[in-house]
Amino acid sequence: MAPGADPLEFRVLGPFEASCAGRPLNLGGPQLRSLLARLLMDAGRPVSVPALVETLWADQAPADAERTVRTYVSRLRKAMQPGAGGPAMEDVLVTHAVGYELRIDPAALDAARFEQLVAAGRQALDERPQLAAQHLADALELWRGNAYGEFDGCPALAGEGVRLNRLRLSAVEDRVEAELATGRGGELVGELEALVRAHPARERLRGQLMIALYRSGRQAEALSAFREARAVLVGEYGVDPSPRLAEIHQQILTHDPRLLPAGDRIGAAPVPAQLPFVLADFAGRDGELARLDAIAAGAGKGAAIAVLSGTAGVGKTTLAVCWAHRAAARFPDGQLYVNLRGFDPRGSAVRPDEALCGFLSALGTPAELIPDGTDEMAARYRSALAGKRVLVVLDNARDVEQVRPLLPGSAGSMTIVASRSHLTGLVAAEGARPVVLDLLSTEEARALLSARLGAEKVSAEPDAVEEIIDRCARLPLALAIAAARAATHPRRSLARLAAELRSAAGALDAFEVGDPATNVRVAFSWSYRSLSPAAAQLFRMVGLHPGPDLTVPVAASLVATGYREARAGVDELVRASLLTEPAPDRFCCHDLLRTYAGELARSVDSGAERGAAIRRMLDHYLHTAYGADRMVHRHRTPITLVEPAAGSSPQRLPNEVPAWAWLTAEHGCLLAAQRLAADQGWQRVVWQLAWVLDTFHQRQGHPREHVATWQAGLAAAERVGHPSVQILARRRLGDAYARAGRHADAERHLHQALALADRVGDADNRADTHRVLARTLSRRGDHRGALDHATLALSLFKTLGHPVAQAAAASSVGHYSTALGLHGQARAYLDEALALARKHRARLVEAHTLHSLGYLAQQTGRHIEALALFHQSLELARDNSDTFNEATLHIHVGNSHAALGDHDEARRAWRTALRMCRHQHRTNEAERLRQQLDKALAHAV
Repeated sequence: MAPGADPLEFRVLGPFEASCAGRPLNLGGPQLRSLLARLLMDAGRPVSVPALVETLWADQAPADAERTVRTYVSRLRKAMQPGAGGPAMEDVLVTHAVGYELRIDPAALDAARFEQLVAAGRQALDERPQLAAQHLADALELWRGNAYGEFDGCPALAGEGVRLNRLRLSAVEDRVEAELATGRGGELVGELEALVRAHPARERLRGQLMIALYRSGRQAEALSAFREARAVLVGEYGVDPSPRLAEIHQQILTHDPRLLPAGDRIGAAPVPAQLPFVLADFAGRDGELARLDAIAAGAGKGAAIAVLSGTAGVGKTTLAVCWAHRAAARFPDGQLYVNLRGFDPRGSAVRPDEALCGFLSALGTPAELIPDGTDEMAARYRSALAGKRVLVVLDNARDVEQVRPLLPGSAGSMTIVASRSHLTGLVAAEGARPVVLDLLSTEEARALLSARLGAEKVSAEPDAVEEIIDRCARLPLALAIAAARAATHPRRSLARLAAELRSAAGALDAFEVGDPATNVRVAFSWSYRSLSPAAAQLFRMVGLHPGPDLTVPVAASLVATGYREARAGVDELVRASLLTEPAPDRFCCHDLLRTYAGELARSVDSGAERGAAIRRMLDHYLHTAYGADRMVHRHRTPITLVEPAAGSSPQRLPNEVPAWAWLTAEHGCLLAAQRLAADQGWQRVVWQLAWVLDTFHQRQGHPREHVATWQAGLAAAERVGHPSVQILARRRLGDAYARAGRHADAERHLHQALALADRVGDADNRADTHRVLARTLSRRGDHRGALDHATLALSLFKTLGHPVAQAAAASSVGHYSTALGLHGQARAYLDEALALARKHRARLVEAHTLHSLGYLAQQTGRHIEALALFHQSLELARDNSDTFNEATLHIHVGNSHAALGDHDEARRAWRTALRMCRHQHRTNEAERLRQQLDKALAHAV
């Protein structure tokens, strides 16, 4: 919410309530209440319209359900509208392509505050139990009844209510745990007895009751409570008491001092404490630390296992050791550590029997009693750990077989495994919980440098620090090396260090420090050496890929293999943490790994092999993008591509929905592919990549990229030397300039294109250029010149027999006629254009023509008719992903609402247009809209 805005508040932990500035909101009937509740359930995330339909009607939805949902959303916005000075409801209840999103401060929702307080309480549980108890008590105070109780008829909301109610009970158990940790006992007995009666199957509550009874001197009752628990569990549920409950029973029988508050324990036996040195300046990784805390919280239910995985140098060992030191108090029976040297440049991997021998010795097993054989050692090891709470850290593990014998077998203990491999087998068979480490965020990287070099030094040179972070690719090992270089030369500026890293760009020499353990290239090499030959080749070829990420089909083209083989290679690289999967089926590696892969490619693969791989990859992008463009713009005049290189495997996209999705996902890669093609001197590929991106850039409003791709395309076309290609490139660059507001540049290139088309007698290109020139002149206000060129284009298209282009030209003539006040002429041409567009199913031309008809109605004072036409055009624009035209339509919609006196709707439409124009970098239009909105708001006040 904006500063000073009326605060919205929502309460779902009991009777459903909503208020603004303390005043209850009137939400009307059950449908609006259900709609708001469903949006609150996923606050901060889009909820699709089908999901809202299911919430409101389940399987009894009416035929017009989706339209009704939109109507309800409009009503909900009005019901929730804050007072003057508050934010626009479009910024709170936001429309998305798939549905709607409720954007509120988490503090505005009692369920969110509850979960935040529970998380804070659990985080403090081991080290600050008094604070944990307070957080958890505050969380439980928020409850007034059952969560989402009035929505039992909606499965989604009822399910969320069940989840929150269960979390409430867990929070009660955590609060009791915290209070027990502070030394309380007998005063909790009454509450725990009531909780056990209400929840007889909750063994944790029964164990807490037994401890509370024992602490209050009631040992016999504590033992009786165990017998009652066993009778209920066996008799009613058919299960034996859990190992933890049985352990508490045994501890009560033996008067185990661990049942007493920490200050009352005496005579504790010595325990192993093998954790290595911990960094005093550890920074960042808050999310991963919290994840480990959560895994540790489940150690009492079984042997908890966490697998820390990530690429070389990402900080797995540092995180594991740091967390282990912080959590040592949770494991009073000791901490075991071993470096298994699975990817260690200094020695061979440690065998499981070697590690077991060391662990058994640390646990007090005399040498003569340590058996021979790995299986026998593992059995003795598990027996030694039975009933104990021990933390086991297995660092630098190579594979599952090396780890499995070292796992404790009973509840209470926890194992952390750090490995470059994901150890999927351990996750599948032993229930290990994966914790994948990515690169540091920029803030975490800055915190690391501040911790190593001092906050004052880092804050004094912010630009140099940003460049150092970027050059180190946010990799902790590289940042640590850079920090060490700066620390050993304290009089040198960080700007000098940044310059040294800059001069070594494209090489890893800047991270050579003479120590294999802290050498980036050596660290990477041990992951590379573990690869199969096919995966190793693929990794090298990844170093040639220019884009931000790649897919399996691109990988297949890089190495000239089938999809299945490429998928296997990609999966192997992911397991080895040489690739990551930041989004489903999209893979990447950080810049330093890419540099290392490129070094390997240059040293292992010949120039011809590298060139062939690049050609196959570029052909994959070009041919797939061409097919996608043909799907989304079927009436566009095609170009001719040569056959893709042998081994390249372009994708075949079935229809325009996946085609548009592919273009959107691959946009960054296509831009990078064009730059690489220019570097290689492959001019035909350069201009054709500009062509295949043209529709996407026009409709999505990427003016900078649109201009840049056609600047490169024109340079390539001039080198190709074919007149028709040069005319095409100049025309498209002119249009790109016009869309970017550079009208003089646009007209210069368009007139050059027109002159060349006249000289070579290219009628098709002449017609297209006249049409683009008309649009350009209209953008700078010369509607008379625009009409002249559009009329010439229309005449040429009629002669050439191009009906869809004729429809587009007729639509343009009608639009410019409207701008000149020639309303009768405009109507005739627009009717002609609409009939042609619908006859040939040219939906985008139909959208533009409806837009122009709306403009005509608007100019003649028929604003209600104009709005209907604008909304028809908007639907078609959205269907064709034409967000550029969609933004313009919202401007016109706002204008008509303003003319009708509906100023709220006008401002709403203008705000939408402003957001879209800003996103599309349409700076001039955005500034005009901002001024228009300011003026409208001032007038409203």
